[in-house]
Amino acid sequence: MLQFGSLGAVGFRSDIQTGASAAVTARRLATPYSVDCSATRLVVFGNSIESSLGVAPPDLPWPSLTTSLLNSLPDVQGVTLANESVAGSAIVSPGVFGAPPMSSTVQQRLPAYARFGYRNLTVVIHPSIIELQVQTDGLTDEAAAKRALGGVIQAKQRLTDAGVRFVLVLPTAPVTDTMNTTSKTRGVNLNRRVQLLNSAMATAGMTPTAMPTNPLSDSLGMGIPRYFDNLRFPPGYPFPTTSSDGQHPDRDGHQRLALSVASQPDLRTALFSTCRRLVATP
Repeated sequence: MLQFGSLGAVGFRSDIQTGASAAVTARRLATPYSVDCSATRLVVFGNSIESSLGVAPPDLPWPSLTTSLLNSLPDVQGVTLANESVAGSAIVSPGVFGAPPMSSTVQQRLPAYARFGYRNLTVVIHPSIIELQVQTDGLTDEAAAKRALGGVIQAKQRLTDAGVRFVLVLPTAPVTDTMNTTSKTRGVNLNRRVQLLNSAMATAGMTPTAMPTNPLSDSLGMGIPRYFDNLRFPPGYPFPTTSSDGQHPDRDGHQRLALSVASQPDLRTALFSTCRRLVATP
């Protein structure tokens, strides 16, 4: 087994390290060589979570933390992040604000990476609750989840049609019970929709077998409060500097996501397949 080095040195909270022991280790591939990923890109398509809403410097969102963790591995170097996540957007469907560039992030932003060669990209998709809210008026929870699944399938198909070989789809993050209760008063059970979508993606073989549910979720499918209870924003941001909205993870939540994503064997397989092979190690 291979462990990420110096987690404490890069600010990972000790109880997250020890409480997620399965997430802080990654299976070493049977390859006697290292890889340099500086000529490729790790591209993340997400939403406000990935675009760092709720974390302020020096803290970083999980895509940046994941990149640092991968580069801390002794046989990987040069992993370069391209975070194409836009707050309020949806991956395929029109976003909350309904106009470019807030809509169809995959369609809008993928062409910029043609210069790297689509075969050399590793893409991570994190569908958000936006996929379960946009254009779902009057839909049952089941119908909303089915519609969102169709959007994720479409997004992945666009990527594979372009030539991207490795697309990692993450389970959708839940909201806290408090946020879900508020949502239910408006006739939408968000976490039920999240559970239905994640189950459908797992059944379709879209999400990693090692991550059947989102790491921010408890056994009942609710967001674990300690991962959402301390949002921070830069000075001058039009929100309180410390708060909780029940849907955006805080520093601890981003660390938890990063540890889980970076440990996925599918992600390491992608890096070892797309990055440049270095001289064999003894």
